[in-house]
Amino acid sequence: MAIAPRLVQRSAGLIDIAIPTRPQVASFAIGSNVDLTNAWVGTTPFLASIPRNTWFKSPSLVRGGVGSYPESMRGLTRVSFNPNDYASATMNGDTATQYLTVSELDGAGTVLSVSPVLVVPPANFFATGRATLILQGTTLAVAAGPDGFPPPGAGRMLLPLFADEVTFYELGANPMFVALGEGTQELTVPTSGSRTFTEAGAWNIYLRGGAGAAANFEATFSCVNGLQS
Repeated sequence: MAIAPRLVQRSAGLIDIAIPTRPQVASFAIGSNVDLTNAWVGTTPFLASIPRNTWFKSPSLVRGGVGSYPESMRGLTRVSFNPNDYASATMNGDTATQYLTVSELDGAGTVLSVSPVLVVPPANFFATGRATLILQGTTLAVAAGPDGFPPPGAGRMLLPLFADEVTFYELGANPMFVALGEGTQELTVPTSGSRTFTEAGAWNIYLRGGAGAAANFEATFSCVNGLQS
């Protein structure tokens, strides 16, 4: 099972994430891409070989003393960084949304698992008690799994906050299939249609198109600040 990194803090020039640590894991790598569609296909590491049970801070944070505050590290690895320290063709700067993954590595550097895509909006998104996160993209094309549950290979993303109202819009010519968490069955968003979930408490989202039929979509998430994943 892939790990689920959690957003701890987002402010100007700072993303702080916590990663649960498992015994077989020696280190972590953090990857990114510029949008959700590309991040589901793959991310490019910008931080590699972060030892387990440590707290990494990027160069500008070390120089400025940002991101240092007492907190328990039991069972966690922490990564604090300024996106501008690593901005590139596959890494957005601080004022844009980030699409991040965490890879678990064993002692030989072999990748054991890769997390879902953690979506981290810019700092100003968190300035209000209730904000709407809007995401667009193209799903992966994946055949249905057994019993209506998300199959292996479905796109998966983690929201920065819990969303109590979620709407998915299918914008193309193929239906889309969504599930709001592990152990929940998929529901269909029809071609050129929409589907809304209220009181969803969602943060762990599965999305896919059908076999050979990726779906173009837009999604809105009404997020409750103060209820981080």
